[in-house]
Amino acid sequence: TQDNSTDNVVRVSTQSLNRLQGLSGEALVETRWLSPFSDSLLQIKKRQTELISTLDRLRDHLFDLDVDEYIYELMNNTHHKANNCRDLLNQRLTELETYDRRSNSLSHRLNREVLQARMRPFSDGIQGLQRLVRDVSHSLNKKINLDIRGLSTQVDRDILEKLQSPLNHMIRNAIDHGIESPVERKKAGKNETGTIRLEAIHNAGMLLITIEDDGCGIDLGKIR
Repeated sequence: TQDNSTDNVVRVSTQSLNRLQGLSGEALVETRWLSPFSDSLLQIKKRQTELISTLDRLRDHLFDLDVDEYIYELMNNTHHKANNCRDLLNQRLTELETYDRRSNSLSHRLNREVLQARMRPFSDGIQGLQRLVRDVSHSLNKKINLDIRGLSTQVDRDILEKLQSPLNHMIRNAIDHGIESPVERKKAGKNETGTIRLEAIHNAGMLLITIEDDGCGIDLGKIR
């Protein structure tokens, strides 16, 4: 069931999502260019500090030599401009580091949102399974309950579409070969109604689909 607060759904083509994902990936890669650029500015800052230190020693040496006042004043002006350059460099470096953090954060958030836009709940890809189980079990005179778990588990839309065929095939096999007839189950002390459990979960960053049934299993010799 859905309540009134559920967001509206907009249909977007797979091609558009793929292009958007590609662009978000490029934006993520581009942000990495700022890191070596910032490192280069740090190297320039280090050289600037060394330059000012050299100017300090040169000014002290000129003072000891009792040079012309004009030369000493020129030395002071040079030292003052070097300090101004260092202060400006520090300011720009701080601004660049702030921009780098914000840009990197924004690119990662954009990439996550694009990836999330590709995701659909597991329930969207298995809407016909209950009917499949009902029709096949009826044709084979079997009683079967399909227990589905993880309906809200998020799955990539492309993967979800590719899951439909193998899931249908495996569930048909479980009904046909895995679960016994009501008479055989009753003789074995089981409930006449067999159960097939289908579960979708995320495990270690991967999608794990599990299909189990409480039947007697497959007779490998008969299959061979």
